[in-house]
Amino acid sequence: MSHTEVRESKSTPFFNPPTHEPTPAELYKAKLTSELGLTSEAPRQSKRIFALYKLFSYYLLRSEAKSFIALKIVEIAEKLKNRYGSNISHIYELLKQAKINSSIDLKRHISFINQKDVVELKEGEEQINFLKQLLYYYDKRKEGLLELPVSTLKLNIAALKKIEEDAFECYLRLLDVNFELRNTVIGAENKKLIYFLTQKYVDLHTIIEQSREEFLTELEKLREDLVEEYYDIMRHFSLPSNKLLNFRLFIQKKLESRMYEAQFLKLQASNTINYQLSALENNCSELKRQYLLSLRECSAIVNFYKTRVVKYQTFFSFELEKLITYLKENYLNLINIVFTKLSEAKGYLKTKQTPLEPSELEIIFALEKERLEWQLQELKVKYSKVLVPLISSFDSEIESMEGQHCFNLNHSERRYTALKNLKNKSVEVLVKKFEQEKKRLEEIVAEKEQILVNLEEKVTTDVNAIVEELRDECNTICCDLLRENQYFWAKYNAEFNSASREYFVKLYYEYSPYINSWREGEEGWMQEYLKLKLNLEYLRRIGSSLKEFSPEGKFYEKCANLLDSYSNIFRNVNLQRDKVEYESLIQLNTIPKIDYPKVEERMNRSLKELKEFHSEYLKLINGIIKDNTLERA
Repeated sequence: MSHTEVRESKSTPFFNPPTHEPTPAELYKAKLTSELGLTSEAPRQSKRIFALYKLFSYYLLRSEAKSFIALKIVEIAEKLKNRYGSNISHIYELLKQAKINSSIDLKRHISFINQKDVVELKEGEEQINFLKQLLYYYDKRKEGLLELPVSTLKLNIAALKKIEEDAFECYLRLLDVNFELRNTVIGAENKKLIYFLTQKYVDLHTIIEQSREEFLTELEKLREDLVEEYYDIMRHFSLPSNKLLNFRLFIQKKLESRMYEAQFLKLQASNTINYQLSALENNCSELKRQYLLSLRECSAIVNFYKTRVVKYQTFFSFELEKLITYLKENYLNLINIVFTKLSEAKGYLKTKQTPLEPSELEIIFALEKERLEWQLQELKVKYSKVLVPLISSFDSEIESMEGQHCFNLNHSERRYTALKNLKNKSVEVLVKKFEQEKKRLEEIVAEKEQILVNLEEKVTTDVNAIVEELRDECNTICCDLLRENQYFWAKYNAEFNSASREYFVKLYYEYSPYINSWREGEEGWMQEYLKLKLNLEYLRRIGSSLKEFSPEGKFYEKCANLLDSYSNIFRNVNLQRDKVEYESLIQLNTIPKIDYPKVEERMNRSLKELKEFHSEYLKLINGIIKDNTLERA
């Protein structure tokens, strides 16, 4: 689009806003459109296209595992950053309030702000650290370098498996959204073209009808002038009755000869245009034949390579099945070795084991119980240091709120409910963590007791657990291999189809204006455009020939000029529509790629901003605490 067209489109909007009241001229045009049997409406898919673009962007950035993890980090970092920002703003508001004169009140409010989000902030930081570790694991796995502890490795494998499944689901949804988006864009462009050409056609029809009325008026005046000329001529002659009739016919034929000459010229031009239209039809048929030949050749080449792809996919899938069978056999051998070692260990224990006396066991159990109680007490102290200030801060804030807003019951009730829910949630999270650590310590003690009471049973239980882990590990590896194979071939086939369809799109784009129309049952728009050009040349030739004989020539020339203007508009808007369709079809058949460096840059920027907010928050809190300490001193 040129700069002039852009300026014109800005000065005169193409479509009216929904609240626009139709003018009498627009109402007349709508009525005329209906009378001509034309149906069109302005496209209204702009909001849908915008929503699809947002959805497309969302799924695109999450269609690969690495980008998915990075965006998870960005989401958590933004959430924590907003929380720190909210707390900083709240603290500055408290410092500005003149009514808070007491340092005790200020300390209480600051303590509440510092404590109310401690659980959420801690969880967020833990999630970010885990996801950063997962990114490191993802890169190292791609390089084949894994130097992580076994427990961490298993956790990363499980988490990455879930993320890869979610990313692949986003990839499939991305293809669906891309299909819907591109087709919606093409449909909107088609509606836009139909609406625009309908308006122009109605304008053309209106102007031609006005010109026809003017032409008929001139023609009627010409006839009146001929009649008047006839009677003027007859007044100058006085002939016998036997010769008068022939003379009248002679004069009448002479006066009407110009009209007959005009009709003869029109007939000759009609024969010429019929020949040209027939030649155009034959040329378009030949183009269609060439297109079908090219399409057949292109399809044959694509099918040949598609067959090769299917063969490779079958071969590698068969090899993968052999690898999985080999892995299962090796794991089965490993399990058999473990059970063999278990039998040997049991035989050794029967000959070497000397069981402890009940009194000795009681002493050991008492010591372990005492140690467990000491560890639980330490655990309670650890969580109490967090839980007690947290509950105290919430209770103080609730008490202060009830005193400040006692006359505003609605606000007081809403605020009380929000604080209560936040308090319960924070306490619940801390209690849950305490119970998990307590359970872990109790399981360690129970395991030691089992070893002392019945070592053979403990060894058997542990071996069974190891065997179960080996089976799970074998199933996990086999499932991962099958999943990776499925993901690889799904993406490879999508990329192959994308590359092959691009050739079909380019071929179709080259021929479609002449042989096919996006409107079902109609000829190509270029053929229609050339017909318009032939018709306007026909009208122009007739107009030039008839100009000396009849006012009809002037009418035909005017119609030719109007049709020329309409045909140029018709060509330009169809070229624009074809360009949009071509670009949309190329985008539809192109697998979207993520620019990961930009995603990584966004992640690093979010983490940097989070660090800055965290530093500012700590600096502000520590500064207030330091000032209060100096005041007390």
